[in-house]
Amino acid sequence: MTPGRTDEELMVEQVERLGARRLAEIVVNHCHRDERLHQTVRIALAASTPGGPLVKTLATEIDAVRASRQFYGYRDSNVLAQELDRIRQAITEYLLPTQPRAAAELLGRLIRLDANVYERSDDSDGVIGDAIGEAVTDCGRAWAAIPERDPKVLAAEVPGRGLLGGATRRRRPCGKSPGSCYPALSSDGRRCSSARSVAAL
Repeated sequence: MTPGRTDEELMVEQVERLGARRLAEIVVNHCHRDERLHQTVRIALAASTPGGPLVKTLATEIDAVRASRQFYGYRDSNVLAQELDRIRQAITEYLLPTQPRAAAELLGRLIRLDANVYERSDDSDGVIGDAIGEAVTDCGRAWAAIPERDPKVLAAEVPGRGLLGGATRRRRPCGKSPGSCYPALSSDGRRCSSARSVAAL
């Protein structure tokens, strides 16, 4: 092995030698058998298209979770948690840097899945709660990135959007509720006393 190279880096180099066409054929073939990979590819394709349907694609992924009636037992809850996390990561990676308001709104929709996913899963390990908690934290980051946000409006808006619902009542392993991670920010990025209702989530 060449010094300074990792197994992962060597693997990337090996795959590159397959060529774009052959690699695409392999990925598409596996997408038909692996919904997790299919979801990742769907989102990546939407993100790669300038002016493409990224927001709509992410909203559709969230709605698909809400519409599902599948029950996830103790051993399967990690599958649902990973699906939620893939959506969250896509929002923060592809959307938040350039469209923070759209990212905040989509993360809010993701958070409001909490009642739905808890009703049809055994989250004894807390992995689904952690996924929702991470979404709450990122939602705060997204709102903080909006240049002309009004903290007073935000303080009034967050409860109305349901972020004070089940998600904030679920406890994470650290003992905090996910909502406690949601920042109340002033226009310069500091905590704002006039947004105390958000800080108290």
